[in-house]
Amino acid sequence: MTLRPHNPPLLSVKDLRIAFGDVQAVHGLSFDIHRGETLALVGESGSGKSATALSILRLIEREGGRINGGSIRFGPSPDPVEITTLPAAALRALRGDRIAMVFQEPMTSLNPVMRIGRQMTETLRLHRGLTGAEARSAARAALDRVMIPDPGRRLDQYPHELSGGLRQRVMIAMALACEPEVLIADEPTTALDVTTQAEILTLLRDLQRDMGMAVLFITHDLGVVAEIADRVVVMQNGRKVEEARTDALFAAPRHPYTRELIAASPRLGAGAPAPLKDAQTLLKVSNLCTSFGGTSLLSRKAPTPVVRNVSLTLARGETLGLVGESGCGKSTLARSILRLIEPTSGLIELDGTPITGLSPKALKPHRARMQMVFQDPYASLNPRMSIRDLVTEPAFLHGVAHGADRAALAADLLTRVGLPADAADRYPHQFSGGQRQRICIARALSVRPAIIVADEAVSALDVSNAQRITDLMADIQRTEGLSFLFISHDIAVVERVSHRIAVMYKGEIVETGPTNEVLRAPQHPYTRRLLAAVPKGAPERLIQTPSRPLVDAL
Repeated sequence: MTLRPHNPPLLSVKDLRIAFGDVQAVHGLSFDIHRGETLALVGESGSGKSATALSILRLIEREGGRINGGSIRFGPSPDPVEITTLPAAALRALRGDRIAMVFQEPMTSLNPVMRIGRQMTETLRLHRGLTGAEARSAARAALDRVMIPDPGRRLDQYPHELSGGLRQRVMIAMALACEPEVLIADEPTTALDVTTQAEILTLLRDLQRDMGMAVLFITHDLGVVAEIADRVVVMQNGRKVEEARTDALFAAPRHPYTRELIAASPRLGAGAPAPLKDAQTLLKVSNLCTSFGGTSLLSRKAPTPVVRNVSLTLARGETLGLVGESGCGKSTLARSILRLIEPTSGLIELDGTPITGLSPKALKPHRARMQMVFQDPYASLNPRMSIRDLVTEPAFLHGVAHGADRAALAADLLTRVGLPADAADRYPHQFSGGQRQRICIARALSVRPAIIVADEAVSALDVSNAQRITDLMADIQRTEGLSFLFISHDIAVVERVSHRIAVMYKGEIVETGPTNEVLRAPQHPYTRRLLAAVPKGAPERLIQTPSRPLVDAL
């Protein structure tokens, strides 16, 4: 990483102020980014990071916000353009071409009724004038550049047919297709497993070196910051509290909030909770297989196996961590266990009762005992429902809460996940990505389930909020004996919370065992590759382990 402090900035933000209605979200923020430089913007959910990123392309207005002060200048001296006053036509020409953005939630950024290829070629036709086979060839090359397997087939698929990680890689490919001068990356590796994350970070570094591209990198992962950023701006409550070179920031953080963020970052090798002894089996999965396609009488395609002969158990009060790269079948396995997707074959037993053959009516009582927190919080929240109705909906459907009880339950649930009780009167679009995920966790807790399947439940959260959520899970698990199937690409977090780990590769469980044993002495080559790809992050002496893994007292 090479800094160019004496060159004029390519992007200059001065005294930026952003408001949502009467609420001031960003207060007088200033920073510069030079050509070829990576500036990381870090801070908790709601600190103003994403609002700042959206404002640079004046997309904040679409989210109900406005720029009510300051300057955003783009381009080399002596004639940079002032983005805050740029006419609409010039702004459209700038977006996606000279300045591109990768958004935090790919499923809500991709058009669900358009094939991937059509969405990608749209950008190439608009900004590069490519048409037909030329545009499709360029789109395929862009997908190949971000290591998407079988890129030709992916062009003909819809977003819902891809895993969360693959959707994020599509977004990165679209952003890089026109080789922009500035890339705004809002949590670009949040949904990616560690091996893909390492490949994407390497790709961004290589492209940056070849193109002289400037990168504004927004993330809550300080390990990634330590690897990729030249400088860091730390934000808290809409204000810049510290700015420094990356090495200087980690070596001697000046602000207490920066020190708090560093202390909350998980590190691999900190230890895991010991396996439970003599615990009763709550969930048993035997030889489970799930395939997609080929079910129609008119279909000529053979079914595609996604989950292959998986067997696992989950004890009462236990956390089983499930790790593996994007597309390996983790989410499909989770949905199959909850029968949100019908398995092709195999057996699922909940507390000794087979549930694979139950009708929807017979399955309903068991659904209250198994809840799921999905990977994409915005896509799983109805935008027309208030937060009060959303978090209490499962309790209402299962007859746990009615009428005035729902208001009291909502206030309690929101408080437990670190949100104010008056948030119940708001709607999903009024929250940050991390806050929306906490709302999803509150909803899962509303029926006091026996099992929560957490599919990347903390991947959208900054490190301090992720610590609070896993601590909250620890409290519930310790007091109520709750079990977790904890799916994550962050192996350090999985280590912190899991009694046992199962490693999934191409639809199969290739290794399982007590967490410490699997991580200290991995037996399968794929497990060793996963561990080798974990970012080394900030200096070891600065990173402390967050308090209390899940049920370390059991």
